[in-house]
Parts: sequence; C-alpha cells; structure tokens
Amino acid sequence: MTNFNRNLVRVDKNISYHYNYFKKYSFDDSKLMFMLLVYFAKQHQQDLFGAGTLDPVLFCKEFGLSPQNYIWAKHPNPRQLAETSAESLEKIGIPIFDTIFENALYCLYADIFQFPKGKFYLSKVGKYQNGETIDSIQFITSLTKKTIQVGRNLKKVYEYDLSERFISNLSFLFFNVNLNSLKITTKKNSDGLYFFVKNLINEMRGRNESIRELDFNEVKERLGINSDNARYIKNKINKAFADFSNLEDLKQVQFEWFKKPSHRYEYGIHIKIEGGAMVQQNEMIIENTWREVKEDLLKKMLLDAFKRRYPEKAYLPIPELREEYIKWLKNEQIDIDSKKTAYVDYMKNTNTKDMAQKLAFFVDGFPKELSKNYPKYI
Repeated sequence: MTNFNRNLVRVDKNISYHYNYFKKYSFDDSKLMFMLLVYFAKQHQQDLFGAGTLDPVLFCKEFGLSPQNYIWAKHPNPRQLAETSAESLEKIGIPIFDTIFENALYCLYADIFQFPKGKFYLSKVGKYQNGETIDSIQFITSLTKKTIQVGRNLKKVYEYDLSERFISNLSFLFFNVNLNSLKITTKKNSDGLYFFVKNLINEMRGRNESIRELDFNEVKERLGINSDNARYIKNKINKAFADFSNLEDLKQVQFEWFKKPSHRYEYGIHIKIEGGAMVQQNEMIIENTWREVKEDLLKKMLLDAFKRRYPEKAYLPIPELREEYIKWLKNEQIDIDSKKTAYVDYMKNTNTKDMAQKLAFFVDGFPKELSKNYPKYI
C-alpha cells in the first residue's frame, strides 16, 4: 500500500451530512469528537486486532495535538458531571471522565444523537443491499477506562465498542479523507468544508460528473463565518479554496466563481474535477479502495466468528489473541461450519443475490483455502 493510500481513511458519509448538527457542543468539543470518529474509522480499517482500544497519546500524536492540552487538562463543564457529582460516582466505583479528551469520548458514548426531522442518519448493511434511515444513533455502545502495564510504566487506555450501524457504513456508505489534509484543515478551521467537499467529490465521481454548483450559504456555514458582509464572506471562502488547492488530495479540484441570473456580482460557486491522467488515477484509487473494503470485511467477519466461538479468548492480550487466531485459521478441520458461515455472509454482503448464488461452490473449499493462505486473512 502506498503512503498516499495509507493516509486515506474511509469515513461514514453521515459525518459530512450532519457536521453542523454537532455544533450543539462547544466548538472545541465538536472538533475533537469528529477527530475521534475519524480515528475510530482508521483503527477499524487498518488494525484487525487493535481496533477497540484507544491510546490517547497515540491519538494526539496522529492529529498533532498537545497531550497536555487534551489528555490531562480538565474540561470546564464535563458532560458526565452535568447531572451528578464526582463524589457520588466515586462512591459507587464509576470512573470519572473529566478531561477535555475524556469528555469528547464520553459524549460519543453517553449521548443518543437524535437528528432533526428530515435529517436522518443513513445506514447500509451491504453494498448490494438496500439501506435504511434512522433518526438516532449512539456511536459508542460501551466504554471502559483501564490502566495497563507497559514495561515499567502504567498507561491509561480506553476500550470501546462502536455501533454496528457505524461500523457497517465504514464499509458500505463512506467517502475517503486524507489524514494529512484533515490535520491541516482542522488547524485552519476549514475541516467542515473539507468533509463536505470530499463527500461531494465522491458523489460526483460515482455519477461521472465533472462540475457541480455549491451553495454559498452552505459553504459559509461550513466555515463557521459569523458575518452578513458578502465581500468579507467571499474573501474568507477564497482563502479556504486557496488552502485547498495545496492539499495533496484536492489538487485536481477547481473552485470558480460565476454570476447567477439576476445577480449583480459573482457569488455563485462551481466545483470542477479535472480530467485526463488524474481521472485514471482516481479510478485506480476507487478500485483499490473497494478491493481493500472487501478484504477487510472478510478478515473482520472471520475474526468475529472466532471470538463468538471462543469468547474467553476475545480478551486475551493482542499477541496471544493473534497467535490463537492463527492456529484457528491454519487448522482446516476446526469449526468448519463457522468459517463457511462467515464466508457465505461475506459473499451476500459484497455481491448481488444472483452472483452470491453462482459463487456458492467456493464455500466448501474455503476452510482449506484459509489454512493454506492464512497470512492473507490477518
């Protein structure tokens, strides 16, 4: 995988659709929550065994954040303490989530995100299955704070489980963001527009469109511009577009102003995707992404099947879990039905019904394929 592709993270499309919804939190809290959701997506995508454990120091390193300002700094108004006191929680042995980092994490766990009427959360189970809409979601369904021994030192980590709907969307309802670009736009407070543009480009490519009109007020809102002065707003938007032109994943994108009918000045905005060699590169990225999606999905379905069959092994230290899992993959005589079921579910989720039926003859030979080529599934 190239360094460019390593920086690509599949993000749930709803993160873009509902960016403004998160403004009910403070500006800093909402930005941190978005970074956490992207980080969860990256862990789920790139770490088969480590997904579900969050190291706050590694998180801060990923996004160029100061641990002193997030991990250890206290939040002025922790969400957990809005209805009860720290003393009451401590008496019954409930851990306190009162740092800036912990507060954002706790909000994603404790709050049920209910979306306004007509602003549903879109959910899709499989690429070739129909999706559905729901009016609320809990992003993190379980959250535990732990202190573990690492060498001679103690380290604080957080174990979490993500919503199944959120996990499913990372495979079937996503757009790609570039982590380097996201870090830059977050610092410049243009990450909301970056999410919007990246999701829009994803839709344009899917429909073979090269040009689309942007809504002036939508762009303004995404940038958090609190002014009604049209010239000032346009200057701020121009600055954001100029910054975008320097991002490695938006170099093929152009933003142009045009005069709309009955308008005296140019306040219409077009977004254009260049053609030529860049189109071929984009098609290659899309093709590689879907191949990785399929490979990741099968890996995770197999690991989930192993954990269901041996729940006592699911909480082993990662090196031990990995070793036990490899033994399981290599032994074609163990849990044949579990392995076949995982493969059948994978085929149903990544193929049309007719194609899944045509490929069913591969099922019987799958346990043997696992044992011979087990490194592919780790």
